[in-house]
Amino acid sequence: MTHLEADRSDSPPTVVGLGASAGGLEALEAFFARLPADTGAVFVVVLHLSPDHDSLMPHLLSKHTGMPVTSLEHDMEMLPNNVYVLAPGRVVGVREGRLTVEPQVRTRGQLNLPIDRFLSELARELAERAVAVILSGTGSDGSRGVREVKDRGGVVFVQDPRSAGFDGMPRSAILTGLADHIGDPADLAGRIGNLSTFPPLVAEAATPERRPGVEAVLLRLRSELQVDYKAYRTKMLTRRIERRMAVTGMTTLEAYCDLLDRDATELRNLRQDILIGVTSFFRDPASYRVLAAEALPGVIRAAELHEPFRIWVPACSSGQEAYSLAIQVTETMEAIGWRRPLKVFATDVNELALARASRATYSPADIVDVPPELVAKYFEKRGQELGVRSELRESVIFASHNVISDPPFTRM
Repeated sequence: MTHLEADRSDSPPTVVGLGASAGGLEALEAFFARLPADTGAVFVVVLHLSPDHDSLMPHLLSKHTGMPVTSLEHDMEMLPNNVYVLAPGRVVGVREGRLTVEPQVRTRGQLNLPIDRFLSELARELAERAVAVILSGTGSDGSRGVREVKDRGGVVFVQDPRSAGFDGMPRSAILTGLADHIGDPADLAGRIGNLSTFPPLVAEAATPERRPGVEAVLLRLRSELQVDYKAYRTKMLTRRIERRMAVTGMTTLEAYCDLLDRDATELRNLRQDILIGVTSFFRDPASYRVLAAEALPGVIRAAELHEPFRIWVPACSSGQEAYSLAIQVTETMEAIGWRRPLKVFATDVNELALARASRATYSPADIVDVPPELVAKYFEKRGQELGVRSELRESVIFASHNVISDPPFTRM
């Protein structure tokens, strides 16, 4: 049997960040009632509530778990098998392995996103030992944080909207395409139990004795989904396989191969996890500033006057960077007085990501890094979300394309 190393005695604990808002009490009670008290993990509960709300959450949750439940204070150590609850009107972060608590400062016109803030800091501090759980609530708080968690190798669980008292937060998190598992609170608790008793999710590069098992998994991906992963880094592939094994509770590569043979959904989940691309609008602001000041003006002026200005964005994921580039080019054209048609060809191998990109609808948390004047100019309100305006949307064309195996475009 090809087991991963099972000794966790010297491993730092997994830290689970739970985000909830309206309807969150019922979800949290169901979650902790199902969760064993000896998982070895740390649980931090962040509620998106009004600062005026008098929370009795620690007392209420203590009735549903055998773990100590404590109201968070500044500079607290994170102890395994403990639950820490953030009081309303405060924000929590992570610094050098300890929990930091500060008063919440409300800024006019700025979104209040305490769940996003905590999950982002948790991911940056703990990487693959971070787990995000998004439960019932309104709005979209948490959807930005799950991107950070996933980007750093952590795991994302989301409550099934059908079981949530309020489905805004779960739906927004699901729309990121980054959820490792979606289920009711009791189901998610069982998955957390699997994670906390599983070997570390990020291993060293595949050892010789494990390599045949990894190859057996990749063989199934190649034969069923027509994707060859030879060009991918072995260590990255091993990480993603181990993460799916932990989520599904499989402790050997042989057992996981058996699961893939009988469950086509898990095969697709693994493929999605390997292909997942974490992105955001204007992700590297300094690069966009250089692009606007030093590169684009000259390139635009040198292009054929009566031809569309064409750009190819490979590996575009869910579209944020393609739209960001389209916005930046449009703004530069206006600044230099050089208006012309724009066509952005954005491609990716991930069909789910392309579907989201084509919808051109994002949560407020997704747009948080876009300057307010550009939000007003290029986005419009669509329910609780923001959609790309038609003029910009029509300039971006999305298509399936694998840069590793497909021939490049000769004429866009």
